[in-house]
Order: sequence, then C-alpha cells, then structure tokens
Amino acid sequence: MAAQESTKPADTLHVTTQLVVLDATVLDKEGHIVTQALGRDDFLIEENKKPQMVYSFESASEHTVEVASGNKERSPKLIFVLDELNYAYHSNQQPAWNVMEQLDQYTYERTELLAYLRAQPETLQEETEVLVLTHHGYRILVQPTRDRAVVLGRVERHDPHLGTPWRDYLDTGMLTKDSLQAIWSLALQQRSLPGRKLVIWLGLGGPTMRMRLQRHEDLVKPLAERLPPAQRYQQQITDLLIDARITLDLIGPGGGGDPMNPVAVSQQVDSYRFESDFGFSGYISATGGQRKNSNDVRGEIKASVEYGTTYYTMSYRPGRHDFNGEFRRIRVTVKGHPEWTVLTKAGYYSMQYGGEKDLEHEVASDLGVATFEAMPFSAIGAALMKIERINGTDKARFTFQLDSDDLQWHTDSTAKVRQADVAVSVAALGSVFKTNALASDVGMWQLRVPAATDTAAIHSTVSVMVGVPPKTQRLRFVVRDITNGRMGTVDLDPAVLASAPEVEVPTPALQPRGPAPSR
Repeated sequence: MAAQESTKPADTLHVTTQLVVLDATVLDKEGHIVTQALGRDDFLIEENKKPQMVYSFESASEHTVEVASGNKERSPKLIFVLDELNYAYHSNQQPAWNVMEQLDQYTYERTELLAYLRAQPETLQEETEVLVLTHHGYRILVQPTRDRAVVLGRVERHDPHLGTPWRDYLDTGMLTKDSLQAIWSLALQQRSLPGRKLVIWLGLGGPTMRMRLQRHEDLVKPLAERLPPAQRYQQQITDLLIDARITLDLIGPGGGGDPMNPVAVSQQVDSYRFESDFGFSGYISATGGQRKNSNDVRGEIKASVEYGTTYYTMSYRPGRHDFNGEFRRIRVTVKGHPEWTVLTKAGYYSMQYGGEKDLEHEVASDLGVATFEAMPFSAIGAALMKIERINGTDKARFTFQLDSDDLQWHTDSTAKVRQADVAVSVAALGSVFKTNALASDVGMWQLRVPAATDTAAIHSTVSVMVGVPPKTQRLRFVVRDITNGRMGTVDLDPAVLASAPEVEVPTPALQPRGPAPSR
C-alpha cells in the first residue's frame, strides 16, 4: 500500500527524548590506555557537576568483539580528511614559494598516511573512508571499506588541487566560511549514521579564533537573546558533532611528537571557553579530540586510532530539559582512580530555545547545507521514480520513493494511523563555483498509513516541482526526517529531462467561500 502524501506542512513536529551518548577512552597517569576491564559501576558521569545515572553501557571488550564480527553499527569508523583548503600563508614570501610550501606539506602528510596504511593488514580492522576537502566542498576519495588495497590505490593516485594561497590570503572571510561549511556538512552527514566516528584531519584545519565577549549589560540577558549569528551556528555545529558521535583529531607536521600527556588533555577540555571558542579549537576540545603537531605524522595517526578504537560507550538522560541554550559541561571519572584521565566529549549546548520554531530553523539550515554539499547523504534511501515536464513552462515535477525503513513512524491511536514527518527540497544548481540556486522549492510532508500496516512493506513517495533554467548543470533532491534528523540525497543530471513526458497542470479552480462566521 502506498503512503498518502500531503503538500501541507505537518501539524505536529515530534521531538524525541534527549539521550547523551559518550564514547570514552581511559588513560593512566603515563598516558597509556588502561586495559583493566571496567564495568558500568566503575564510572561516574557528571553534568554541570551533578551526578547522572548511567542509562546504557558497552564495554571495551564488547567493541572488540563487534569489530571482529564486522558489525558496522557497533564498530568505530575511521574518516581521514586530506585538507587541500587550509594552509598557513607566509606574507613575506612570494606566491610561488607558498604554493611549493603547500605542496610539500600536503605530499608529506599523504606519504605518512600511505605508510600507516601499508603497515595495516590486508583487511582493515575498521571501516575506513577518505575525503578530500577542496574549495568546492568534499570529494569522496574512498567510500567506507575494509579493503586496504582499495584505500591505498586511490590515495596514491589522487592528484591534489592546490595553488590558491594568495587568493585565500586576501579572502580570509570566504576561507572561514568554506571551513565552517565543511565541518557542518561532515557532522550533518554522519549524525544519523550509527556508531562512533574517528575523524583524523590531516592538515592545518579551519581557522581558530575567539569571539569578542559581550558587554556586561548584555550578559544579564537570556543567552538566546545575546548570541550573535556566527556564535549560534558555531554552537549548532558543535552539537551536530556531538550527536554524530564524532571525535575530531587534527594532525599536521611540526613539533616533536611528544607522547599523550593526560594532564594537558584535562587542561584542554577544562579550558574550553564555551562562550567564545570558535572554529577548530572549540570543535576539537568539545568532541574530546586532540590537536597534534608532530614530524611523526604516521605515529600520531596510529596513536589516534588506538585511542579511538579502545573505548567504552555509555549514555544518560539529562535531568533538565529546559533547552535554554546554555553549555552543559560533562565530566567522566573512574571511581577510586583520580590519577586516571577519561577522554570523552567536553559537553553540549541545549540549543532548542523555542521548541518548534527553532526546530523549523534547524530543518531549514540542514536542507540548505545538504543542498550545496557535494557529498551524498545516505541515511534515508531515496530513488527517482518519475519525471514530468510541465507543458509551456521550464518546470518539472519529480517523484521520489523513500525507503520507509529509514523513516521514524509514529502511531496515532485516535486516528488509527501511522505517520512520518519529512521535509523535502529540490534545487537547480549551476557550476560548482556558484553558491546560490538558480531555482528551488521546499516543503513538508506528512506520510500516513493505517496503523496495522508494516512500514517495511510500503512505498512512501513525495513529489516536488521546480523550475529548471537553461543554465542548470545539476539537480539535487534532499529529504530529512523531521523527527530523527536522518537525511538522504539524490543527484540528477538535467539531461534526464530530455526524455521526460509533458503533462498539463490545471490551474486550481476557485472554491466557493463558506458562510461568514457569526460574531
């Protein structure tokens, strides 16, 4: 049975109960991973210095078994990012010198990554993905795989696209925007995929800065009223990284490659300035990651993987649900061992200031980011079913089938139906050098089926209409589950319109007005 669709916005936006998931690695006072088996009762979780009840718990040994069995949902995933966007610029040198400096640094980082990969078994222990960050978003160099030969071959053959240091130096604002968009896109794409993700970012990473703190008279206002737009987005991205279970490690050449210092780790997390940290420094600290500058990049990659794949997973439900935008600091310790350090996220922001209004803003932001990101989103399966050109116009109607298993369904016992709320958008885009849509449309759907229906056996469809101007070079369709945040994309070549049939879309007839309401 096909799910019924409606182009009217859903009446109710469902919000799930908040659950904070922590991935934690325990280090002794020398910085070595603690191999002693620990249980649920050995850990103390505090949020804003208040103890929290452990809701769920997975031991380090359980993760080892899941990795060996190939369980993707409960095994950590490695994501290597080769940063071709951010480099230090030396203004006292000529542009040609800076280009060669960039190429040398990039070549060294890639050589070290290849050396690390060659030392691994033919079947990698964790699923591994390699992304390349360019001025036009991410390029997926290697899809998630455990085949070492595939990863090695594609990294070896990759031709970097460098050579714009002078332009980037002059336009640091655009560089900051591109870096912000990049980390936002990565967090958004990974948020609804299961398991822990260890992101090993090779290169300089995005800009790091501190925002100017507000004046004293502004600090007495509620946080929601005094956040500048950039800071609000920074906090939104931080929460996305946390929700995606991403740990961000930034590794680049330079320095002596000192071993992990647990005291320094604790100081880094405790010094996280949640009101002003902006950019990579804040993201690294918030996710429990590390910034490493070492001439032994290969060794640092190995250490990051060891720390990121020997871990416990635990969760709790916060006692407060006021969503006032304040930062909630998290601290995890091992009872009876004050000398040990637990690597985990620093905390999160309670971002839902106004309930549904802010959820609508979040949905719109997510759709906008996914529209212009080159990477596909695969948390919701979507397939093109039909294209119809609208006679006498440049518009076309696209009908897509959604994978119902990827949607979150709710049962309305009164109406005896099950329903899922989704937001959809479609955009006609030009060249990758253009950052605006030539034409677009967006809407919300409420998919409904009888309550007794098995959602796995149905086909949910949505249709969207958009103009396709002559300069259109690509079409992107985005769907987002409003409840759980899962997203999927479909990319189309506008050439597919050539063989599509033409249809008439009648103008809606005028409807008679009902009787005027009595006063």
